[in-house]
Amino acid sequence: KICDCMEGASPVRAEQSKRAAIKILQCNNELCQYELRQDGDVESVSQSKRVVKLKLEAAPKLCLIIKKPSAPQLHQPLRDVANFMSKDLGLDVAVEPAVKAEFTDLPFLISVGPPPQPFSDFLGGKGIGSPKDYDAETLKAVDFVVCLGGDGTILWVSGLYNGPCPPIISFAMGSLGFLTPFNFDEYKEVIAKTAAGDVEIGIRTRLFASVHDEMNRKISDHVCLNEVSLDRGPSPLLTQIECYCDGRYVSTSHGDGVIVATPTGSTAYSLAAGGSMVHPDVPGMLLTPICAHMLAFRPFVFPDSVTLRLKVPDNAEFNAWCSFDGKNAMALNKGWSVDICTSKWPLPLATREVESLDWFSGVTQSLNWNNRQAQGALVPETQPEMQRTSLSPPSFPPIEGVNGADSRHYSANSSKDAQTQGSRQKKLSLAQVQAGAAGVGEVMSPALIDAPEIMR
Repeated sequence: KICDCMEGASPVRAEQSKRAAIKILQCNNELCQYELRQDGDVESVSQSKRVVKLKLEAAPKLCLIIKKPSAPQLHQPLRDVANFMSKDLGLDVAVEPAVKAEFTDLPFLISVGPPPQPFSDFLGGKGIGSPKDYDAETLKAVDFVVCLGGDGTILWVSGLYNGPCPPIISFAMGSLGFLTPFNFDEYKEVIAKTAAGDVEIGIRTRLFASVHDEMNRKISDHVCLNEVSLDRGPSPLLTQIECYCDGRYVSTSHGDGVIVATPTGSTAYSLAAGGSMVHPDVPGMLLTPICAHMLAFRPFVFPDSVTLRLKVPDNAEFNAWCSFDGKNAMALNKGWSVDICTSKWPLPLATREVESLDWFSGVTQSLNWNNRQAQGALVPETQPEMQRTSLSPPSFPPIEGVNGADSRHYSANSSKDAQTQGSRQKKLSLAQVQAGAAGVGEVMSPALIDAPEIMR
């Protein structure tokens, strides 16, 4: 068969009109794979879809409940959830050591660590213990986590799992709700559905940060859900921080510091520093300056495939400080650096079928974003008419034997005192007359109108 061709072009057979087959090599930070396309077409699928369908191949056995500390109003909800999972679903229920010691009426609870020491932290939580003391094997055996609290409780769970993290079911029982899509009233339905192995999971990107000294020796590693921040710490002076992308110099920040945030963290510290809100499905890393002492340095977004390096210059005046999700603050001496890349272990959060609606609801309700009272429509029948200025020219006493127009002219020029006294009134009167003739309620400045105009 001969295909339809343009006029003047040579005919091309159908089997010759196809492109040559191609083989596409796609790579990420973990692996590379080939895809053979016989038709030679290069297609692109949206890379921002981060919702996956989770199907458990075996029935879950162990569940971990994390409760917001120092919250007496959550005692009864924890009892309800623990009894439901233990008695109705037949699951083993694990809690933190402080919760195990507090809820003695629930003997079936399993502690993930040794009993806490009797102390009070700076937040007022008594004996919450340290995650470093938790049993790693018990945490590794957890099939899914139930969080009772706010977004801070999710950050705490992220700190417990610096590596692979089990799915997290979060119920909104805190002050913010960006990461807590479910209401506690539906806890039985949501937990039973998860235990049955049918749940929608939203993938939340995390950051992997490595601290190196001036000899490029690794000091520590950290995994962050929100951000890595480098700032001036207790120093009252500006700090200098150099930024590199994949080894290439980008810029130097002069100010209070810089923030490298995930899309999830774009509504946290980065937002307070002037950064943009980024949807959690967008793959990227945000670099946001903190009170930069320059006009040209603005927040921008890097792809999630690069590695950023934030370095304290060797010739810097002062040291800097670094923190990870607001915790584990440490000083960075001159020449020290922090390498930041996307972690291969994201945070899986149970979500509804349409995660975007959860995020927009959280932004609107928690931050009151773009939320104002709607302006009412104009209704001509109920709107008052435009008031026109209907002021008449200034009146003067009539003079015998002279008509009205000549009377004003004569009166204005009869004496120097009368002209000086009436000049400003005449200017204002002409301006008001002109404004009334144009149908505008505003009056022109008298200084823009000369006195001779009144005479004419």
